[in-house]
Amino acid sequence: MMDTLKINDLDDDYKEVETLLLYASFQIFCDFMEIEVLPPDSVVDWEDDVHTRGVYLEMTYLYKWWTGRQAYEDAVNLGYMPDDYMLMIDVENKPYKTLEWNDDKYPFMREAMHASHVESERILNHETTNLERLMKIRRYLWT
Repeated sequence: MMDTLKINDLDDDYKEVETLLLYASFQIFCDFMEIEVLPPDSVVDWEDDVHTRGVYLEMTYLYKWWTGRQAYEDAVNLGYMPDDYMLMIDVENKPYKTLEWNDDKYPFMREAMHASHVESERILNHETTNLERLMKIRRYLWT
């Protein structure tokens, strides 16, 4: 029995619960795949019938997607922004600051930030869809 879950893809920095839920679910799933399903001596005959084959294909898809997604996210470098693009500016006679964009120095940054946000939303939606798909097959994750 597992006492501690080691999530391979996360560092020790603070993470939101939504991120932990996604990563923990797929870490447990990938551990299961690598120990119970993928080895040639797996005790389950995944070719037994049409339904079992379908579940196996779904598990294989989810495993390949999860283990390959980081390379894509690294390639598009989501969330990159120069340190001096957002500027905190004092507001006259106020105890707070306001945020301004350094568009003079980075004229295309706002458009790039929007594109990055759109792509981040697309990735988040895809992650959610695949987490839902994982939950639909969870009863088959035994050997």
